[in-house]
Amino acid sequence: MRLCPLCSSEVPSENTVRGNSGRAFGICPLCQLVFRPRRDRPERKVERLRYLSHENSADDEGYVKFLLRPFHWAQNFIEIKGDILDYGCGYAPVFAEQMRQRGYSCDGYDPLFFPEGAHKDQYPEIFCMETVEHFHDTYAEWGKLMNFMSPGGYLIVMTDYWLDLAAFPNWYYQNDLTHTSFYHPSTMEYIAKAFDRELLQTDGKRLALFHYP
Repeated sequence: MRLCPLCSSEVPSENTVRGNSGRAFGICPLCQLVFRPRRDRPERKVERLRYLSHENSADDEGYVKFLLRPFHWAQNFIEIKGDILDYGCGYAPVFAEQMRQRGYSCDGYDPLFFPEGAHKDQYPEIFCMETVEHFHDTYAEWGKLMNFMSPGGYLIVMTDYWLDLAAFPNWYYQNDLTHTSFYHPSTMEYIAKAFDRELLQTDGKRLALFHYP
């Protein structure tokens, strides 16, 4: 019997969906997290090499536009004042630099590349883009992320949601071996309750806005 890495529920062996490589992923019946079994999760050194292969550049207009998508989306619901943490910024903190160019204060934190990048214990505004899908110890890592939120603060998360298990085997997102946790919109609702946060908004596809009341 497997345990869900987010809610610790027992996941029966029949609660499985296979990727197009034939690898099996668990499906939690409670929180709807789809997760890669521990034996199939990459070692950190393999992850690091994979991340370094990404061509993340401020000169790539498409990449910058993609990174700024959650920023522009969040502005529809909250006032962004500019004391920001970019959580999971990778080896090239492009988003943090984009924020600074716009006059905001922004620190870039990444456990592999900038472990000392967070200069405060808590932040009123946190952006976490294309990061939570890499979580192995999902509950513990969400807890670390949530602990960076200051009371009254906001967290904006971007990760592609799974919406249809029938489409999962051909879903591009599960092809990346460093993607280990996959979220349904209802998973975000579970996370909000588990960490005493409010899920203020979601676009139902990839963006979620949390509030620390």
